[in-house]
Amino acid sequence: MNGWNGGNDLSDLEKKPPLPLQPGGEQCQYKIDVPFNKIGDVHQFKFTRGSWDSEELDENGYAIHNRRVIFDGKNNTLHFSIKKWKDLEGGVKEKPSTLVGKVETQVFSTPQLTTAQRTVRIYLPAGYDQNNESYPVLYMFDGQNLFDEITAGYGMEWQIDETLEKLVSEGKTKGAIVVGIDSPNKNDDTELNPEVNREYKKARYREYTAWEWDLPGTGHIDPLGEETSDFIAGVVMPYIENNYRVNISRETTALAGSSMGGYMTLYVGTRLKERFSKLMAFSVVAQDDPMHGYELRTYIEQNSDPINYPTRIYMDMGTQERLAYAPEPEMLIEGMQAMCSSLKKAGHSDVSCPLISGALHDEISWSERFADVYMATMER
Repeated sequence: MNGWNGGNDLSDLEKKPPLPLQPGGEQCQYKIDVPFNKIGDVHQFKFTRGSWDSEELDENGYAIHNRRVIFDGKNNTLHFSIKKWKDLEGGVKEKPSTLVGKVETQVFSTPQLTTAQRTVRIYLPAGYDQNNESYPVLYMFDGQNLFDEITAGYGMEWQIDETLEKLVSEGKTKGAIVVGIDSPNKNDDTELNPEVNREYKKARYREYTAWEWDLPGTGHIDPLGEETSDFIAGVVMPYIENNYRVNISRETTALAGSSMGGYMTLYVGTRLKERFSKLMAFSVVAQDDPMHGYELRTYIEQNSDPINYPTRIYMDMGTQERLAYAPEPEMLIEGMQAMCSSLKKAGHSDVSCPLISGALHDEISWSERFADVYMATMER
């Protein structure tokens, strides 16, 4: 809404007459008129009192998710109330774990990547300990964002565990083992320290791209996509296959990710086409500018083998997704559609590339469609 500048003053907010006194003192009102360009446009925002040190909290003292307003073509008046302020509460409370079901972790040595160690999170389906069945396996990128808000980089998770537990309880699937492979970890200084933030972004981009490129404000990206692929195939997959009851067949092995994880899903899925038969690339980011998306498209066209390795591919993009280097949704949509064309040019016939109306570039949006995508990709 304002570049996420938490230090903006209230000059854009018109102060209104106060509400009647409530317990705790006077309730102030402010008003702002917000323009939209077209139906379906989204504004995301939070309230502060001058800095992120005084941002709003929920009634329990926890940080809230971004507020969002979607334009429906009408002049509407919306009312928001602030429950608590971070500085007046002495800080923000640490949220409790949101894990549901059973998730185990394993830490691997990763000298070939940007950090010395990497955590892998293994979700076991409901009933796993009560039977001897083998299960399909779904490998996913950005594992820290899949199951638990307290490990998620932006406080938003995919709710993979909640979703699969619900689908199993409804009898729609027997479930799957989901293996979440962490990306380079953020820490408490990542958002506050520009240099730390820059290095975090660079580490993730290095592991999640396969060709050299330059990112404005971050610098040259020397890719480690091949090393990431080798880590998955040579370390993670053998560990999972030797320690869990996975159905070791290409037909029951899938790969998924979002954003640059979607890029890696297509790259690794092509490079290891003999291992994966199903790919799910949510909000895939593979722009020609800046990350040379044409390199990935060419690689897919030249290295796919859909006759010998038929692959079901799902790829999507929300109509309200924006990034710093793609400030308009049309830019990301065009990149996704170009990738979709390359998949079909490579001979893939089982390809779905929908646009998701109103969806943003975040874990909440991905979680909202995961159940439908899972069922359409894994269960049909």
